[in-house]
Parts: sequence; C-alpha cells; structure tokens
Amino acid sequence: MKVKIRVGDRFIERVAYADVFDSNNSYIIALDENNEKLKRYKILNNSDKNLHYNVFFFESPTKDWIESSEDENFSGYDWFIADKFAVNCENEKVSAEILNKCKEMQKNVRIEDKYTIKNRKDVSDLLYLTDFHDAFVKDIAKNKDEINIVLDTTWDIIIHFTLKGNPKTNLTLNYGCYGEIFSSTMFIDNQKIYWTNEANAKSFKDIEGYGRYFCADTVTYTVEIL
Repeated sequence: MKVKIRVGDRFIERVAYADVFDSNNSYIIALDENNEKLKRYKILNNSDKNLHYNVFFFESPTKDWIESSEDENFSGYDWFIADKFAVNCENEKVSAEILNKCKEMQKNVRIEDKYTIKNRKDVSDLLYLTDFHDAFVKDIAKNKDEINIVLDTTWDIIIHFTLKGNPKTNLTLNYGCYGEIFSSTMFIDNQKIYWTNEANAKSFKDIEGYGRYFCADTVTYTVEIL
C-alpha cells in the first residue's frame, strides 16, 4: 500500500509491505531511505507526550493484501508475509527474490497531489487515510458553482474538498468542534458523490432530513499533513 512516512522534517513515499500491530509500538515495513533494505517505521510517535502520526496510508488494501487473523498480529501482501524473515525484518535472511520484488514495487510509487472521487475504490482510499473521527469544519466557502470545504481531522491531516456541479451542503463553520463527527462515510447515489457524518449511510434517503453532508457531481480533494 502507498504511504507517506514522516522522517525528521520531511516525508518520503513508500510501499508498505506489511502492517504489524502492537499495543505500544505498531509499525509498517517498507524500504529504508536508500531503497536498499527493509525497515520498520513506527506508525505513531509519542515522544513529546502527544500522539502524532508518522505513517499516512494513501491506499486501501488490495486483493493480495491479507488482513490479520486472530492468531497473528500482522497484515500484508500475501507473498511478503509468507516469508517470516521478511515480516520480522531480518534483512540478512530475507531472500533476494522478496527483496527484489519490494524494490520493483517501490520504483512505481508516486503519491498524487490531487484526487477525484470517481468510484468505490476512490472512496475506500480516502476513508482508509482518515475516517474523520473527531474532525471539524475548519473553513467553508460557497458560491453559485462551487463549494470549498476544509475538514481538519485533528489527527495530523487536513482534507481540502472542492465540490463542483450542483454542489450542496448543510455543514457549517466549526461543525464538529463538540464531537459531532464520530465517524463518516461516502457513497455515490444518482451519479452524485456524498460525504456524511452518518457512518452506515448508503443513499441520500438514509440521511435526508437529519444527516450532515455535502454532495456534488464532482468531488476532488487534496491532503495537507501537519
């Protein structure tokens, strides 16, 4: 999966080959800064007593990504996690075949600056990056043909949405500051893209009259990492 990793005061773009869960020290496995060896990157950093993300997922799991079972504490590409030395990041024992495949995947990594929601995969990718839990509306600007909405996730990510083509919203500035946004979902209904704070909504009928939402024929967004 494509990720951005905070390394000091910069970000590097990598493929995460595995995601290892630990109650105190969860991490991903990706290539090091020189693209030579496998390396563990902590997902969260609490060095200043505040939790901050080091790893940001820009892609949802694909078909060859195996989720963890009850007996395992890791997820990853099927070919990668089949090698216990790779999962344990034991570089001296990892096969040349595995390492070369990792390097080959890394060659094609490029994380875009701007995204357009066109299908369910696009929705999955955004909601894998953030489910907007604890988010709030940081800014909103409306005109006849376009609405711009900025959602601060409060988890080191700010999403800048641009709505075009019959844009509508009932969101207001600072909505979410008191915990109103617990979760969210996005769906496509009658060729319109919807975002809503109702977690299980699948159509406009599910939110009509009470849900907070925005929608438009075209929804694009950019990601700001703090």
